[in-house]
Amino acid sequence: MSQEENGKLFTTGEIAELCGISVRTVRYYDDRGLVVPYVRSEGGRRLYDEDALGRLRTVCLLKAMGLSLKTIREVLDRSDDAAALACILDEQEKALTADLEERQGMLRSIRDARTDLERSGRIRMGSETGMESIMMKQATEKTRLYRVKRRMVVEGIVLDAVLITAVVLGATRGEWLFLVLVAPLAALVATELARAYRRDARYVCPHCRETLRPSLREFMFSSHNPVARKLLCPRCGKRDWCAETSADSIDPTGNAS
Repeated sequence: MSQEENGKLFTTGEIAELCGISVRTVRYYDDRGLVVPYVRSEGGRRLYDEDALGRLRTVCLLKAMGLSLKTIREVLDRSDDAAALACILDEQEKALTADLEERQGMLRSIRDARTDLERSGRIRMGSETGMESIMMKQATEKTRLYRVKRRMVVEGIVLDAVLITAVVLGATRGEWLFLVLVAPLAALVATELARAYRRDARYVCPHCRETLRPSLREFMFSSHNPVARKLLCPRCGKRDWCAETSADSIDPTGNAS
């Protein structure tokens, strides 16, 4: 089949430029079997078709969302990958849309407050156009899941530092008592963080769109990435990548017990 019959073919440099990545990255994805060329020229040049371009754009999008290359390949190579991928993208779109609306509201409040200052030298409080919405936003600070994730990062760094210090003391001075004391505490904190994460996270089945809350055991031992977790849906009986969302985006009343 000729090049004309299949449409335009892209060189490695061209497809890299279209996706905003380096040529080296395109070659790396080829080596990993993520995005393979449609054909190689007689001189050995990689040539990519429109399907490969679309797949590469999807890989770049999922990579930007925090998925590992292993997870991306698993999602894309499934025969029914469209359902899981669509579900992940839907939940990400909802989160980004909500964040955008909040930021637009804050921007309107800032502009209105600046107008108040220019007209009267003070900001009207208690009105829809005042700074009230900004302070409300700062008080709520996104979703509970967002706060749990931030807490995990901060406490994780502290725990790592303490454990590394304990190991260094044991290895260099033979003082292992500190490690014996802090290890159970670290395990306790890690377990509590996992419980808090599970409490505030919900997952959406890509096939029946059932909202899932896995057991603690399933939560702890299931494959996961920053935007999805591989779970068995009790409603449709399928195990697949379920998109992660915050409990308070499913139940705004805050009943996430």
